[in-house]
Amino acid sequence: MSGIVQEYTLEGAPGASWTLRGHIDGLTADPDGHRLVATVTEDANSSVYTIVPGANPPIAHYTYSQNPLPHGGGTGSISLYRGHLLVSATNPTVADGPAVYRVTLNGTTADVSPVFADNADALVANKGQQEDQHTTLALKDPGSTQVVPKTSPRFAGDFVLAGQGDEEQVYFDESAQPSERLHVLELADSVADTVWVQQPSDTLWVSDADHNNIAAINGAFRPGEAITAVTPRGTTHYLGELNLDKGTIAQLPGLSAVVPAGGLLMVSPRG
Repeated sequence: MSGIVQEYTLEGAPGASWTLRGHIDGLTADPDGHRLVATVTEDANSSVYTIVPGANPPIAHYTYSQNPLPHGGGTGSISLYRGHLLVSATNPTVADGPAVYRVTLNGTTADVSPVFADNADALVANKGQQEDQHTTLALKDPGSTQVVPKTSPRFAGDFVLAGQGDEEQVYFDESAQPSERLHVLELADSVADTVWVQQPSDTLWVSDADHNNIAAINGAFRPGEAITAVTPRGTTHYLGELNLDKGTIAQLPGLSAVVPAGGLLMVSPRG
């Protein structure tokens, strides 16, 4: 099996493309390295690729320093957080393995170190009587990751992991005291990607598997608004606004025709 990374302009015109061996599960940009970083095969036997457009050759492949990985599965979503590549530890086969790895690329090897575990101690993030009480995570489905922008009214600057099947998000603040680094927000439903509005003129890009296209959505977005791909089991996916205090989700009006597969991207205007 192989996957294709396809370049598009913001107007939707196709550009270069690159073929990677394996099912592509995570993709992010590394601006400082002038490259894209991808993970493939989230179930097991996972590995990492980098793409440097214009280089010869443009593609480099990295195998993990530990195989199998300590959690027993593969790797999926990838984000650049404080200069480090963090990837979700997908399809775990043990209850106490890492939920997220820090990945360092050396030669042709991807070295991994755990960031936090599926059963780590966390503080309850939902506003109410239980807020800031300690709880033990029990993640079974680590999935999408993102870095929360400064415009967010809560969790600004944090790294966030969605436990898709767990119906929760885990927010990680590396600068906090060890006992306060993790907060878990219980959600009203299962979600994949979550993105944040930075400017009212931002464009929301949505992968719509039902219609086999990428939708570009403009509107009167509010800076700090959290938009998520809601993925309930057995019913239609939809776009929702996530309440970062309560974990509730309100369907975005007028967008029921867009059925998100899970991938979202928020892009601010050039300049």
